[in-house]
Amino acid sequence: MTVETINRRQSMTRIISIMLASLFSLFLFALMNLLIDSDAKAIEPGEQKGVYIVDFKPSDLTPENKSRIKPKLPKRQEPVKEPKISQNREQTSRAKPIRIASIKPTLEFTNQSDSFIETNSISQSIYGGGLDKAPSIRVEPHYPMKARYKGIEGSVTLQFDINELGETTNIVVVESNPKGVFEKASKKALKKWRYKKSESEESVAAKNQIVTLSFNMQE
Repeated sequence: MTVETINRRQSMTRIISIMLASLFSLFLFALMNLLIDSDAKAIEPGEQKGVYIVDFKPSDLTPENKSRIKPKLPKRQEPVKEPKISQNREQTSRAKPIRIASIKPTLEFTNQSDSFIETNSISQSIYGGGLDKAPSIRVEPHYPMKARYKGIEGSVTLQFDINELGETTNIVVVESNPKGVFEKASKKALKKWRYKKSESEESVAAKNQIVTLSFNMQE
């Protein structure tokens, strides 16, 4: 086969292909026209399909109309009535004021030449060594609070010395009644006493001086 023969066959094939494609296109075009005509005939004038709007009305069974089930409320408990407090109870509950007796210290001195007597609730007598001295500075003992509230009375006898400076030293409890109540207050007060020598004395120093402090309650 020559080249010319081959070229002719190829050209004939192309022409045939184009013709077949054209015929197929015409067939499709005619088919589409037929379909369009058939649809147009099926729908007559005046018989167009309308659009229907459906109106949905709400039902009458709204939440308000529905029967509500009321929950059972717990029974209300009545408040407990507080008992009335009578005025008599209030009056009896009031504490009665404690009457505290006034306490005034007392000092009593005895001497051969002269006497010095003062009467009050705490009495004090001094003697010993053949020479009785009256303090120039005297501090009164405090009545113990515990004994004051309980109404306890008693006395304490103390022995002491006086040094050259007129100070009390070597304080010893000789006797106390009752014991363990007035000793501390008595010794504390006696330590603060001071003495001065008189014109007839060469020295203020003295030994074995004894004083008795009596604690008495007075209205």
